[in-house]
Amino acid sequence: MSDEIPNLVAVTTHIEYERYGRGYVRPTTYNEDGYFIAPMTTAFDAPSLEQRPSWKTFVHPEGTRYFYCDDSQNPVPVLTDAWICEDEAYKEISLYMKAISAYMKKHDVSFPRRAPSQKRGKNRRRSRKSSGDHWEEGEHVEPPQDLAPVVLVLEFRRSGRVGYYFVDHPNQALFWLEPFDFTYMLMEVRVEWTDWLVGQMMKSHYWYYNELFPQLYELDDDDIDEIDDMVGYAMGDLLTSSRSTVNWDPDMLKYLQTIVHRYQQKNLKKRRRSVGDRRTICRILSSFYDERFLNLYGDKAARLSTTQSVHFSEYRRKEFGDPAPLLAENATREPWYRRISKAVLPWTWQRRSEDDHPGDANNVDATPSVDTEARDMQRNSPLLNLFSLFMFGGPGIHMKRLRELTVDGIVRKHGFEKYVEKMVGEWRDITLYATVILSANVSFLTIQSVDEAGSAGHNRTNSQRASYFSILASMGTIVFSLLLLRQHREMISYKFVANRTVSRWGLESLAIMYGIPFSLLVWSMVSFFTSFAILWFKGEDNVVISVVAISCFVFAVVVAWGAAAAYETGQYESYAGKVAKKTGAVGEKVKNSTVEAVKSAKRRMSTVVLHSPLIRGGGRPGDALVNIQPAQGEKRGVGEKVKNSTVEAVKSAQRRMSTVVLHSPLTRGGNRDAVLDIQPAQGEKRKAEPPDSIPGICRRWRRYLFGRKQVNVDTPQV
Repeated sequence: MSDEIPNLVAVTTHIEYERYGRGYVRPTTYNEDGYFIAPMTTAFDAPSLEQRPSWKTFVHPEGTRYFYCDDSQNPVPVLTDAWICEDEAYKEISLYMKAISAYMKKHDVSFPRRAPSQKRGKNRRRSRKSSGDHWEEGEHVEPPQDLAPVVLVLEFRRSGRVGYYFVDHPNQALFWLEPFDFTYMLMEVRVEWTDWLVGQMMKSHYWYYNELFPQLYELDDDDIDEIDDMVGYAMGDLLTSSRSTVNWDPDMLKYLQTIVHRYQQKNLKKRRRSVGDRRTICRILSSFYDERFLNLYGDKAARLSTTQSVHFSEYRRKEFGDPAPLLAENATREPWYRRISKAVLPWTWQRRSEDDHPGDANNVDATPSVDTEARDMQRNSPLLNLFSLFMFGGPGIHMKRLRELTVDGIVRKHGFEKYVEKMVGEWRDITLYATVILSANVSFLTIQSVDEAGSAGHNRTNSQRASYFSILASMGTIVFSLLLLRQHREMISYKFVANRTVSRWGLESLAIMYGIPFSLLVWSMVSFFTSFAILWFKGEDNVVISVVAISCFVFAVVVAWGAAAAYETGQYESYAGKVAKKTGAVGEKVKNSTVEAVKSAKRRMSTVVLHSPLIRGGGRPGDALVNIQPAQGEKRGVGEKVKNSTVEAVKSAQRRMSTVVLHSPLTRGGNRDAVLDIQPAQGEKRKAEPPDSIPGICRRWRRYLFGRKQVNVDTPQV
C-alpha cells in the first residue's frame, strides 16, 4: 500500500510511535490586552468539532488529546492524535483516509462492523456533558472494541510522512496491508524467532496501543482475571525465589494488585469512567508480555531464572550410542593435566550421579551445538584473571555480579538499581576506611623515631617510603570512590551497562574499574603494615621479633582460612576425614590390584598341589606339602620366581604369626615340593582335636621324631 499511496509508511507502537517526541510547542506570547470572560459565561468547552462531522475527541489521562472518526462511509474507523482542529492537518488526514479507503475497495479488503445499541428511556438522560475524557452516557451499550473490531491508526511523523497500522481486537494483534519488517522489534533476543515468540511481542504492542488510546478499549472480566493472575504470580515468585525473572519491585506489585482489585469491584458505569485505572492496567499487561518475550515464555529454551542464559548452558543432553570411539577421542582432546590427574588421582573424578555414566551415552550433544560466543561471555579472560591476582580478587567478583546482571545482553532496570544501591554503600564504606588509614599514616610519620633525618634530610628510611605509598593509595581510594559515587548517582544508567554488553572486554573493563577502590584500600593497608614491620624487624630486640613473627604467621593462616572458606561449594568435611577417606581409597585400590595379580599368577601356573604326609613320604608327619609345578613349556626359572614370591608372602605373614617353617625339598628327602609348616603363636592354644584323627596322629609323630625344635627357613638351591 505504501507504494501506491505517496508518503505513507507502515509503523508500529513501541519505539516507532512519536507521541512523546513529536515536538508540538506553543510560542511564548505576552497578551497585553489580557483575557476577559464575558458575562454569564459558565461553559469552557473543548475545541469545537462542529465542522468535523463524525469525529469525536478524547483526552488521555496524561493530557494528550486524540480524535476518533467512526463514519459509516469509511470502511474502517480511524484514530489519530494529529491536531485536526487546524484546517491544514484535517485536510491532510482526510486525504490519506480517502486514499486508504480507495485502496481497500480496489483490493476488496473489508472488515466487519456492528451498529451500536442505543439506551432508551430515562437511562439515556445525561447527567453532565462529556469533556472528552470518556464516552458520553447513553451513546452505546457494547464496549468500543466490539463495535469496531478493526481500527486504523494514523499519525504525523517528524519526517513529514504519515504512519499507519491496523489493530485487530479479537486477535489482540497489529497488522498492515503490506509486508512489514518486524525484525527491529525482535532484536533484543537473538534466537530463531517462532510464531509463538512473535505473538508474545505482538501482544505487548497491542496492549501498548490500548495504553495510548484507553477510551477505545474497555477491559472485560477475562482481561481482569488475566492481569490479576499475572500480578499474583509475580508477587509470589519474588517472595519465594532469589533469582526471579520478574522485573518488578514487590511494593510496586502490591499497589498494582490494589488497582486491579479496585477496578474489578466497580460496576459497568464506573469502569467506563475509570480511564486512568484502565490505562495503568494496559501498561502492566504490555510490560508483562514484553518480559515473556525476553524470557522465551512457552519455548523449549525458556529462561527460568535471571542467571540462566538462553544461548549457553553447562548442562547438555547426550545421545545414546557406541561410546568407545568417542570416549577415546575425548581422552585425546582433554588437556594433558586433566588426563594425568585422572590417572594419578582417580577418586577426585568420581561420577556425580548414577545417571551420568560414561558407558551409557556418548559425547554427542542432542541439543544444538554450543554457541562459542555465549560460552566465552560466561568465562573470564586471562587478562581479567591477571588483574584479579594483583587486585585481590575484586575484578573477578564484580565480573560475576555484572554477568548475572547482563545475561544475554539484557539489563533489567530494577536489577541495575539494586546493584547500584549495593555498590554505592560499598564505595561509601571504602572511603571511610581509606580516611582512617590516611590519618594513621600521617600520625605515624610524625613520630620522632621514624623521621630521624627530619624535613631537611635527603634520605628517607624504608619505613617512611612504605608509609608514603600507603598515603598515595589511600588518597587514590578516596578520590576514585567519590568519582564513582557521583557518576552512578547522577549520570550512569542501566543503558550504559547495556552498551557494555556488546563484548566481553566491555564488561571486564567495567569490572576492573569497579574493583579499583577496594584494591587500592588493601594495598594501602598492606603498605602501612609494612612500614611498621620494617621498624619491628630492624630493631635488635629478639623477643619483639619472635612475637611479631609468630603473630604474623598466625594472622596469615587465619586470613588464608577465611579467604578459602568463600570457595567451599560442598558439604563441610574436616581435613582428617578427607585424609582418611583418600587413604582408604588408596588401600582399596592396592587390595584390588593384589587380587588381580594373584588371579593373573594362577592363570600362568598349571598346577598347585597340596600333599598330605600320610600319602607321600620324604617329609615330616603333620607338614603340609605345597608342590608348585611350572606350566607345560615354561622353564624352571619361572617356577623359581613364583616360589620366591611365595617365600616373600610367607615372610610377610611371619610378622603376624610366631613361627612359619618352610622346608626345602632339596634338603629333605630330595622332593621338589615346597613344604610349609605353620605353627601357632606363643601363648595361643591349638584347637583340641581327637587323638585318633589324622592331624592328631601327625602331631604325635612329629613330637616323637623331632621334639619341639623349630626348623629355620631353608632357601632351595637350584
